[in-house]
Amino acid sequence: MLSRIISGRGDYDRAVKLLFELQDLFEHSLDYPVAISIYGMLAGLYDRQARYEEAEKSYRQALESAVKVDGEEHQNTQIYMSNLATVLLARGKYEEAEEMKRRALEVWQRTLGVEHPTTLGGMVNLAALLEASGDLNACEELNYRAHRGLVRVLGIDHPDTLSSLLNLGGILMDQVKYGAAEKSLSQALEA
Repeated sequence: MLSRIISGRGDYDRAVKLLFELQDLFEHSLDYPVAISIYGMLAGLYDRQARYEEAEKSYRQALESAVKVDGEEHQNTQIYMSNLATVLLARGKYEEAEEMKRRALEVWQRTLGVEHPTTLGGMVNLAALLEASGDLNACEELNYRAHRGLVRVLGIDHPDTLSSLLNLGGILMDQVKYGAAEKSLSQALEA
């Protein structure tokens, strides 16, 4: 879409203006997939500009419409929910963000399976949220689960698996578990 090309060039204001023009065309049909997509793209643009209040509003609109059109368990609905949770985290709304990340993860586990790459990525994202909110023990446990699944599904050399090892090493260092952190970080470097 043209707005993605424009935003890719860094002209966010022009991209937002274009999306608003498109939004005006669909103002009476906000429950159509294209209108939902416009809200999602607008939210993404705001998010990249650290305009989190506007991003939150747009993601909420996209999520509300996606639930009506596609249902709670549709993949797009869960992506909007997860993205909204990330914006809520940036705004310091940890409890609501955690609730949304957990809901998305539960749906992915049920619909895609526990070891689907999207589900495992959702675990990693929830673990990052738990780290930001200070729950390092839960973060560590979830990172271990995600890492084991990533090794089985993607292999030890996959970038997502290596990234999970680095995340795990950082969490272990934060908890002053230096021996385990060294092991995790060494494994990442050796791969």
